[in-house]
Amino acid sequence: MVAQRDPMEEGGRQVEERASVLIEEFREHYQDCVRQHPDQHGHDGQRLIFEGWMIQKIAGLQIAIEQIALRFNAHVDGKVAGP
Repeated sequence: MVAQRDPMEEGGRQVEERASVLIEEFREHYQDCVRQHPDQHGHDGQRLIFEGWMIQKIAGLQIAIEQIALRFNAHVDGKVAGP
């Protein structure tokens, strides 16, 4: 008999994995920014860099969701969606 995975546990694991990836991605982004702009090193600079990085992430999510909604609604309305 195969044990079924708990969906909440699986979802939590996926969130933790994605969070780890995002943390590493931000660290790399921050290091690149500090290399290019050494004056941005420190708490205030890190906060500003993080805010800009996060705004870009949120904008990307909004665009992706809008594209999904357009394609879904085009399908529902019987229209052909673009690429």
